[in-house]
Amino acid sequence: MAFIDGNGSIAIVDSSGKHVRQLSNSHKARSLAWSPDGSKIAYQSWDGDESSLWILTVENGIEVLAFKEEGPGCSGSWSPDGKFLAVDAGGSLYILSGSTYEVKNRVPYSLRYVWSPDRNG
Repeated sequence: MAFIDGNGSIAIVDSSGKHVRQLSNSHKARSLAWSPDGSKIAYQSWDGDESSLWILTVENGIEVLAFKEEGPGCSGSWSPDGKFLAVDAGGSLYILSGSTYEVKNRVPYSLRYVWSPDRNG
């Protein structure tokens, strides 16, 4: 299980609650989302002027900036197969590549979204 501590750092803990491992302490994390294969965690960070979506690799703690938007919030959700990452930001929905984080599509005026289980959208 991944969680955000009081300092905005990301850690993981096993189901017994006894083994905690710190993964990140470089950003104020919010809104965690595991990749389907469990190798990465997408999380939102906000510095007061812009919101960013970061990807944290669980194995080595490497963090990559995947998306940045002016304004107070963006959140990410992986597609069921992990090939895409949906980012809700600034009233639009952005579809990013799940490996390169390149924006593939933008849907304006999005309020809510959910991936379909058949992986087709």
